[in-house]
Amino acid sequence: MNGSKALMIKANDTDVVVIAISVMQSLNEIGLQKLWIAFDQGGNFRWIPVQEVVHTIGQEKASGLPFFHAFPGCDTVSAIRCKWKTSAWQTWNICEEISTTFTKLSQCVTALDNVDLQSLEKFVVVMYDRSSADTSVNDARLKLFARKQRP
Repeated sequence: MNGSKALMIKANDTDVVVIAISVMQSLNEIGLQKLWIAFDQGGNFRWIPVQEVVHTIGQEKASGLPFFHAFPGCDTVSAIRCKWKTSAWQTWNICEEISTTFTKLSQCVTALDNVDLQSLEKFVVVMYDRSSADTSVNDARLKLFARKQRP
C-alpha cells in the first residue's frame, strides 16, 4: 500500500503458501507485482514465486485453493481415506467444474446450497473412481464394495 512492488514472506507452514496464492490477485490490484515465499519445512528450503504459481495454475484455481487445501485434509487430518492431495489435485484437473464451488467455499460462506453439496459429492466419487457415473457417494461406495469384495 506504500508503493512496494515486491514482497517476501518467510514461512514454514503450507497454509501460508496457500493463502498467499489465493490473495495474489488482490495484491496485484493494489500494485504488488512479485510475491516470494522463503519456505523452509524440515530443512528443505526453497523460494516460491507466488505470482508464477498463480500464472501456472490459473486465477480460478488460485481463488479456490484455500477450500481445496482443507477439503482432502490438512494439518490434523492428512487425507480422506487414503486419498492424498495428489489424488485430489489430479481429480480437480479432471473435474474443473468444481472450481466454482471451491472458490465460493474459500470465501467463508455461512451456508451451502444443494448445488455445492452435489458438486462436492461428485468430486469425491471421481476421486475414488474416475470411471464412475455416480453422483452419490453412497451409491459409489456400494458399487466399489460389491466390485472389490472389500469392507
